[in-house]
Amino acid sequence: MNHVLESIFIEQTGLKSSELFPDSRLEQDCGITGDDVLELFEVIYDKFNVDFSDFDFDMYFHGECEGFLSSLFNRDREKHRKAFPVTIAHICNVVDKGKWFKPPQVKQI
Repeated sequence: MNHVLESIFIEQTGLKSSELFPDSRLEQDCGITGDDVLELFEVIYDKFNVDFSDFDFDMYFHGECEGFLSSLFNRDREKHRKAFPVTIAHICNVVDKGKWFKPPQVKQI
């Protein structure tokens, strides 16, 4: 992982370098969700000028106030989030490419 990007993850998550793994999912494993995702992506944009214009927040992350009832009524979105988790490795690939693209599918929808 790029040293600058690693520093960003450490600063934004509060995790130690030894706790960051390529397959760590931002929301489920690192606890980054809601506004924290937007802040992380803003810092990445500022440092690397990554184009996030194709990023659809709701397809990958829960909102600040989104709870259990919301997940019941949005089952397709929940399935998509589980099938296409955003990992640290994916963010590294996005930075390398300079543009957001859909993460690889890890589970059947």
